[in-house]
Amino acid sequence: MKRTNIKSYHNSTDLEYRQYNEALIQTETQDQIILHFFKKYPTLKLSRYQLLDMLIESRLIQFNTQSSSIGRSLNTLMRKGYVSKLNDSIVERYGRKNYLWCLSKLNPEFHYDNGHLKND
Repeated sequence: MKRTNIKSYHNSTDLEYRQYNEALIQTETQDQIILHFFKKYPTLKLSRYQLLDMLIESRLIQFNTQSSSIGRSLNTLMRKGYVSKLNDSIVERYGRKNYLWCLSKLNPEFHYDNGHLKND
């Protein structure tokens, strides 16, 4: 799998240098896990809670990962052009509406053949 360089951790809590680097590595890894998951299942359209549950069930992330952390990763990947936020939404936990996300078909890094992602 080609490694994509994605770094997004904002030191808003004045972490020391070592702790900051560990947090940066962890968030980069989570972004990579989510991107790889969407590449593996390119037709899925998931809310952040659905994605969180699937990643935990697949043992790709820790069971105590917060949904807000998944939301941060999705927004980072969207800004980089890797995933798209759809206009479709579903009502989930706490009776709140959550938008669905999918792999972006606009990113030139991905190669599609008749609408299907070709694995490199």
